[in-house]
Amino acid sequence: MPLYDFRCRSCNTQFEEFVPLSVKGGPACPECGKGNSEKLISAVGIMGGGGNSGKGRCGARGGFT
Repeated sequence: MPLYDFRCRSCNTQFEEFVPLSVKGGPACPECGKGNSEKLISAVGIMGGGGNSGKGRCGARGGFT
């Protein structure tokens, strides 16, 4: 289940919520309880060394190059 950022259109509260892909619409706001939320576009974080099996610049195996 992906984690999404939402903003309530009624009270402007921003919150995160785990929402199944099959669910349409946004969840109810945890602050005011209204179901008037919109999904926000957020940056994607990527962690890990990927498939790099050599040494990166830091000299550690699997580091970034």
